[in-house]
Amino acid sequence: MKRNFKVVISFLLLVPLFFSFNSLETSAATWSNWQTVSGSCKVRVSTDYSTYTSRANSIDVQAQSSNCSRMDYYVDVWGIDSTGYDFMIDSISQQTGYFSYLTPVKKLSLSKLNYSTKAKVRVLVRGPKGNVDVWSKNIMIYR
Repeated sequence: MKRNFKVVISFLLLVPLFFSFNSLETSAATWSNWQTVSGSCKVRVSTDYSTYTSRANSIDVQAQSSNCSRMDYYVDVWGIDSTGYDFMIDSISQQTGYFSYLTPVKKLSLSKLNYSTKAKVRVLVRGPKGNVDVWSKNIMIYR
């Protein structure tokens, strides 16, 4: 009886621990490397996941800057075909705004995308020396 009780208690303690480690691994944001916009001004891009299943509704994107003044930006998603060619995904609407340190989270809707693709998020920053593309790490979108 004592042995069964210990097994049940151990099981009840280990199951939540397993799920907490599992959810930490899949929910961590993915930041790109810092990319130079001009001089010491650098920007990086974050997506909420690196893989989006067919149940995903949006890609949550955020940009962060270091040593930059206020900048206008555009966020969009570019697909990558099997030959490595990049193409803009028109069915995911572009988001715009301005920031000097951290953008609010921008939700890029996947509701009109009807095919799976390897992709990356582009933040087009209007810096002091013109437009600069800042890219996320590659992501995978399944539809």
